[in-house]
Amino acid sequence: MPRGRRRSHGCGAEQRPSRALGASLSFPSALGKKCKLHVALSRADCKAFGEMLSNEFDQIAGIVAAIDARDAQISKVEDRGYILGRIEALAPGAADAEAEGLSHVTARVSEALRGWLVASAREELGRLAPAERATSVLINSCGRLLYVQGDLPGAEALYLEAVGGRRDQLGDRHPD
Repeated sequence: MPRGRRRSHGCGAEQRPSRALGASLSFPSALGKKCKLHVALSRADCKAFGEMLSNEFDQIAGIVAAIDARDAQISKVEDRGYILGRIEALAPGAADAEAEGLSHVTARVSEALRGWLVASAREELGRLAPAERATSVLINSCGRLLYVQGDLPGAEALYLEAVGGRRDQLGDRHPD
């Protein structure tokens, strides 16, 4: 991919010029303004990531679910005061503003990453032939994540497609 370009949500999305987030917005405030999370991958990495999504979606979802801003490290010591001040500002008046602010950051980052993961899974499903798509493990895994997130219509659509694919493949009289 050319320098200065990125792909939204991993692979296959429309390319557009990138803009450095750090210059004008901090990460927590960017997420608070509902900015999109962008992940840039090379073509080779896109293929490998697509295979990982298909085969290890639940593990990836588990990693995303375990993210906690309290575990983050500040790489530049001189930025510590600024970063912690911005985090505390997310929870004004709280008894422990730092802890409360970190909880807000964790929630926003987790929401953004889950959205990215679902969008990436949907892109990968879109690359599959209809028969393969409907019987893939990925369609069920993505449906389960949507269900857990409370997106019942999204989960239902994927589950119904998977049931239809299994019915087409196995027939109406199969015990599954």
